[in-house]
Amino acid sequence: INLSNRGLHGTIPGEIGFLPYLEVLNVSDNGLSGFLPSDLRWAPLTSLDISGNRIEGIIPPTLCAKGDLNSNGRVDDFDCDHVA
Repeated sequence: INLSNRGLHGTIPGEIGFLPYLEVLNVSDNGLSGFLPSDLRWAPLTSLDISGNRIEGIIPPTLCAKGDLNSNGRVDDFDCDHVA
């Protein structure tokens, strides 16, 4: 789902994590705020872009440990502090 730069406001609903075919979620450059839903850990994401928003909270460890997610990590060294 690509919803980048659509003028969205509010929060990301937790239910989105239960979409069984959600591989790409791009909500970059909107006015979203609140916390990243922990239920995103259930989605089979391969790409996540939440940059350009005011989303806060903890990246679910199962999400940031995915090696190919946003090119996170180099040589199997994953850094949950820099996922965006």
